[in-house]
Order: sequence, then structure tokens, then C-alpha cells
Amino acid sequence: MNSQGVPSIGGGLPWRWGDLANTAPPAALNDHDGRIASRALEVNASTAVLFRWLCQLRVAPYSYDLIDNRGRQSPRTLIDGLDDLEIGQRFCTIFTLTAFEPGRSLELLIDDARAVRAFGALPVIYRSLPGSIDVGGSDHDAPDS
Repeated sequence: MNSQGVPSIGGGLPWRWGDLANTAPPAALNDHDGRIASRALEVNASTAVLFRWLCQLRVAPYSYDLIDNRGRQSPRTLIDGLDDLEIGQRFCTIFTLTAFEPGRSLELLIDDARAVRAFGALPVIYRSLPGSIDVGGSDHDAPDS
């Protein structure tokens, strides 16, 4: 356990990267006693545009397309309507949307049987937070990482 009471994960996959120092753990993790993965990065985009890009995870994983998206290329432009969210929608083929705050956060849970065997019933929380980077660019620019 670390100083915040979060279980430490050693070796294997990079379960934690980026600086989450200024964010509180989501309420969804209060009763979770399993593995926790965290990722943090700043991008050159407004929180509204970043949230729309997070909603794109409904149609593609935006990681290794050959493996995670069955060889299909993840969309390179925003698709209208993907930010119209409802509890129970699929994300990245292995997650289900369990909660959301429009324009700000998504809470997902791995519930695909093969993924649960590999990673456990892992909750995933995405948040779009204001940062210190100048947010020039258009609403359809892909976020820079």
C-alpha cells in the first residue's frame, strides 16, 4: 500500500504513470480492493474537446490497432454523437460504462470474460481536467500527447 492506501503493483505491466498529485481518487474506487491502473498526461486541448476524444473510446481503443482493434485503424477525427452517453454502453470492446459526468469524466469496468481473466474486474476512470497548456487549435484536432 502507498501513503494514500492504494495497493502497489510491482513488475509486469506499467500500472501507473503520469502525475496524479492534484486529483482525488474517484468514489468508484472506495470499495475496490483489486488492481488499480492510473494514467495522467497533459494535452493541448480544451477539457470539452478532450472529453469528446475520450468518448471516441466507444468505437476504438486508440492503442495498438493491430491487436486491440482487430487491425482496423482507430478514427482520426471526432465522430458526432459519441458523447451522447448512457450507462451500459460498450467502450474499447472490453469495458462497460458504469458512470459519467458529462464533459468531465467516464467510469468504466472491464467485463469482457477474456479481459477479466487477464486483468481482473478492473475499474477505469477517465477525467478531463483543466491544465496549464495553452489550448489553441480546432475542435477536431487530435490531442497531442
